[in-house]
Amino acid sequence: MAHFKFLLDRSVKSLTPCFPDKRVETTESIGLPDDAPDETIVAEASTGKFLLVAANRCDFRECVRNYVAQSSKKPMGCHAVNGTPSASSRTVRRDRKST
Repeated sequence: MAHFKFLLDRSVKSLTPCFPDKRVETTESIGLPDDAPDETIVAEASTGKFLLVAANRCDFRECVRNYVAQSSKKPMGCHAVNGTPSASSRTVRRDRKST
């Protein structure tokens, strides 16, 4: 069974304790600045073979599609992207209150 590593976007980094220690990183822990563009985060997630977790999936949707399309071997690119897992804003708010 494949063991994924998770990359938590800055918007959900407070959820780090919810993931196995050896399988979770944050954008900060891999050296990305707080103002790193979404395109950079997507590229780092792909290069590092991370499963990207973010609360603002809609912000990443176009970046992911563009990244996959430009890296595809198909002449017209690939546009079938299942999406980026996201934590609901309710989960993030609840977690922030408990810390």
